[in-house]
Amino acid sequence: MAKQILQDIIVPPKEPLKKPSSINMKDVGFKAEKKERRPFGEYARASSQKSGFNWKGNSRLIVWGIAALSIVVVLFAIFSLFEKATIKITPKQQVLSLNESLTAERGVAVSGSLAFEIMTLSGEEKKTLPATQVERVDKEASGKIIIYNNFDSKNQQLVVRTRFETPEGLIYRIREPVVIPGQKTVSGEKIPGSVEVTVYADAPGEKYNIPLTDFTIPGFKGTARFPGFYARSQTPMTGGFSGIVKTVSNEQLEKAKNELGASLRSKLLQKAHSQKPDEFILYNDAVFFTLDEGQVRAIQTNVDKNEVDVIVSGTLHGLIFNENGLSQFLGKILVPGLGTQEKIMIKNLDSLTFAVSNKELFSPTEDTVLSFVVQGNPHVVWEFDPNKLQIDTAKKSKEEFKQVLTQYPSIQKAEVVLRPFWRGSFPDDPKDIDIETIIEE
Repeated sequence: MAKQILQDIIVPPKEPLKKPSSINMKDVGFKAEKKERRPFGEYARASSQKSGFNWKGNSRLIVWGIAALSIVVVLFAIFSLFEKATIKITPKQQVLSLNESLTAERGVAVSGSLAFEIMTLSGEEKKTLPATQVERVDKEASGKIIIYNNFDSKNQQLVVRTRFETPEGLIYRIREPVVIPGQKTVSGEKIPGSVEVTVYADAPGEKYNIPLTDFTIPGFKGTARFPGFYARSQTPMTGGFSGIVKTVSNEQLEKAKNELGASLRSKLLQKAHSQKPDEFILYNDAVFFTLDEGQVRAIQTNVDKNEVDVIVSGTLHGLIFNENGLSQFLGKILVPGLGTQEKIMIKNLDSLTFAVSNKELFSPTEDTVLSFVVQGNPHVVWEFDPNKLQIDTAKKSKEEFKQVLTQYPSIQKAEVVLRPFWRGSFPDDPKDIDIETIIEE
């Protein structure tokens, strides 16, 4: 007989039960009923309806509220990771008037004086002209050599027209006297003294146009000095010629020389400005340009063509000043009461007028003291140490920052921006503090 499972028991009304002697389940008519289950949500809705709470209407508000709170928390955490501060500093500054006659020394100046240095550039410029005449040309080859003194520590002077001989027996001479420095001892090793000079072939002709080579000094032959003094080519020997050539008139040559010289000077000046160190300034009037010896050459490069190449070569010497050194030097003149701990910078040095006194008498290769006049309206700005300010400001509150500024007399005004906006103090890491310097126009 199959077993019945009773899920719910229906209790009849209270009546005395009689205990039958035998019970037949079919006769009794006992019936098991299956009670329907409802999902939990329906119970919840039923319960909320009884209590007056509208679950369907308010559940969305709860979800949106939780989402909004989560976004706020996340944004707060993100902004906290990007703590930054910006301090806009307006330093103390003034525009003053300047008109002074001053001096500077070449090289390293003593305390309180101004120093200048020299940069040197060389080049050449060429122009092709139609030949207008022919002439006989006898020209000696020339080139640069380095003479060595490996004999002793004493200087050795060589007189004009001292001879230098190649292994092939060709003779070249110097046209000016020269002094060869003596030996020097460096780390226990003897280093020969040396000097660079220009030598000229003993006679005109193309046979003296030779590549790099070594030279002896025949005047020392038969003495102990002969092996100790010698020379080596710095450049090839070129320009030697003897014969009839096509050329141009002296008037054409002079005109070409002036045009090419002006062009070469302009190019070398532009090159000097681009190649000078960034921390130095070069004034245009502190430039000295000269055409090299010989000044201009008219060379027939192709015998089959009725033209010549006019070539000029020249050298530019530029006197340059360290910007910081010049600013501090002028600052002591402009601000007599400048404290020893105060430093200033002139922001418009390049706009000042600079003029060398008696320029035609000054030699950049020989003179060591320069006289000049400087005029204008320098914009003087007091300097401060931005790195120290970052360190001093880290972890400070806005109120404490005001006290920090009292240690910086060169600062006129400061504006602070903290991020995120709710922060009341500066970041802990000085690197997270940006310093912006505002220069008034």
